[in-house]
This record gives sequence, structure tokens and C-alpha cells, in this order.
Amino acid sequence: MISIVKINICILIGNIWYVGKGNDLKSIRELKFAILAYLSTVKKQHKINLLGRTNSEGHLEGFMNIKFDNEIRHRADFAFEELKNTDLICPTYSDIIEPENWVEITDKGRKCLENKTLDNLDKELLALDKNLLEIRDGAWAALEAKTDDSLRQAAHSARELITHVLQKAAPNEKVKLQPNFLKDNTSSSGLTRKQRAKLILEDRHGKSSKTELKVIDASIDLLLAINDDLQGAAHSTRQPIYAEIKKMLITTEMAIEKLLLPKN
Repeated sequence: MISIVKINICILIGNIWYVGKGNDLKSIRELKFAILAYLSTVKKQHKINLLGRTNSEGHLEGFMNIKFDNEIRHRADFAFEELKNTDLICPTYSDIIEPENWVEITDKGRKCLENKTLDNLDKELLALDKNLLEIRDGAWAALEAKTDDSLRQAAHSARELITHVLQKAAPNEKVKLQPNFLKDNTSSSGLTRKQRAKLILEDRHGKSSKTELKVIDASIDLLLAINDDLQGAAHSTRQPIYAEIKKMLITTEMAIEKLLLPKN
């Protein structure tokens, strides 16, 4: 059962509050959930009626109680198309005029809205700890705010996501019980990130061939290298670059997917 309540500029979707003033609510992930939440309350809606125009407010603006500028409307358009491409919403194809632009939420979309998951990585993170979803959301929201401080926060959140994924998927005691475990005296926990990552891969993917082990080692090294890059970006005094931080976030998620998601 989805609970949706609007109070001034607060939106409750499932059990997650989205709070903002004006254009604070603008990350693509937030817009995706807002679109799903709105469509869950109606039978169908036309894309332009939903997103609006420059001089004409759309239903999504009223639903979120914010005024879209061109940037947010463009993000909402991008979010809308991605929801279509992932089958979370779909055209009705039953209307005479522009049938491809009249859409409805799918059963898959309703389930994703209820669980607050948009993709397989979301599902894996939710299974580990629902707070990991909030960290992921926060990283992308900070990225899209595009200020120096928010970009550093995005890098910090991505690094935090790596740390918590490793700790949740490979807790201390489980790592210490592994054959040939050696305590690392340079770490406060006595464990290394590489030990955690290796255990996760073995748990989730089983025994691997020599070739696969090389790929696994490379994946672990990549994850740890990204972690170091993110640490540098989060604490750097130089002006952060949006494209660089975005690339780091994308690579972070790809590396975490390699750890957590089953082989195709």
C-alpha cells in the first residue's frame, strides 16, 4: 500500500519524506519517484500535461508543490523517458491523439514505488540495509545541486556507500572466520577492504576459474582505487568538476554492481 501525502512542500512516498524549498527537489531519482507516485493516483496522463510547459504548470509541479525552471523540467523529461525505457511506466497506445505520450504506471513501477527501488542495485542495497538507498539517493541529489560543496558531498557520499556496502555485506566476524585469515595491524578493525570485497565476491559468485579470479582481483583493485579518488575529491581544496564527480559516481555503482549482482 503506497501512502502519498502532500503538506506544503513535503512529499511522503512510501515511508520516505522528500522535503525541499522551491527548486531543492530536482534530482533525477527524486523526479522519477515523484512521477511514479503521481501516476499511481491516476488512470493515465499525457506527458506534457504531466511535465508542463514554460508558461503552463504541469500536474507534476502541482503534485510536488514546486515551480519548475527549464533545468528541472528537462530533468523531469529525462526521468520520464528513463522510466519508460525501464518499463516502470508505459504508453497506453489506446488514445487517438498521441497515443505514445499517454502513459500509465506499470505493475513493475508500482512495486518499485512501494519498495523505493528503481533498479537491481537498489534492490541489493535495500536487502543489505535501507539506509544504503538513502546514501545513494543523497550522492546523486548532491551531484545535481552542482555547487562546490554539494559536489564534494557527492564524492563523500559515494565513498561512504562503498564503505557501508563492504561492512554490511562482509561483517567483521564473518571475514575473521575465513580460512587463512590474517589480521591487518594497520586497520582499526584488523580487516582490509580487499578482504571484505573478496569475501563478498566468493559468497555471491562462488568459486571462480583462474581467469575469473584475475577479473575479480581487478574489480577489487578498481573499487579501492575509486574509493581513494573519492576521498581525494571529497577533501580537495581545488574546485570540483561536475563531470569528474559524475564519472566517479557512475564508476562506483558499476564496481558495487560487480560485487553484489549475480552474473548474467
